[in-house]
Amino acid sequence: MKSPAMIIFDYGNTLIYEKELDLERAYKALYAQIHKNPDKIDFITFYEKGMAIFEKVKSRALQNDVEIHTHNFYNCLFQILNVEFNLSYTELEILFWEALAPCRAMPNIEKLLLFLEAKNIRTAVISNIAFSEKALTARINKYLPRNKFEFIIASSEYGFRKPDCLLFEAALKKACLSADEVWYCGDNPRADVIGSAALGIKPVLYTSSFACPYDNENHISPDFEFTKISDWDELIELIEG
Repeated sequence: MKSPAMIIFDYGNTLIYEKELDLERAYKALYAQIHKNPDKIDFITFYEKGMAIFEKVKSRALQNDVEIHTHNFYNCLFQILNVEFNLSYTELEILFWEALAPCRAMPNIEKLLLFLEAKNIRTAVISNIAFSEKALTARINKYLPRNKFEFIIASSEYGFRKPDCLLFEAALKKACLSADEVWYCGDNPRADVIGSAALGIKPVLYTSSFACPYDNENHISPDFEFTKISDWDELIELIEG
């Protein structure tokens, strides 16, 4: 099998394992950073308004593969409640995310990335995520400090989510590569396998033994052949042939 010129990875449950999503804990971390609160909004009001806005995001955007940037979400929440912060939106995102989802690198991913670097196989990331590209990059660099990702694409910056081909098209342009030179690895059959294959990129479905704290649509079965692995060592073996 011919080796790819580049492998692009999904983020969640692919590069990084987030074992839980604790929204109340995340909102408490955010609430603790309020600098001005003239209307004396209490935590319950803050939390419930945030969750109400998020329900609108899920029903109107996420179900239609549209991404609402966290900064837009913050604009709604903070201005409606008339609260202000000293931290930037990106700093607040990072703080919120750390409280929301404790995480660690997936098993053997660091080994794989070093192997790809040694083989001169380029790497990058495309993630369906509301957090900003800056926050996503900071998180990846924190937990995979030796990575050599050439670029990191967050759907928040584009307005569309995988499986929309726009994110994959943007990645190919950034890489200056054709689709047949690129592989895409992710854990979601619809977003990652169907999405990348539609553009001619070779999809690799990664299915780990860890429970995913969100719906990664693993009930979907693409109606074409594709590569499936359950450990990153398998990808090393596949490339070495």
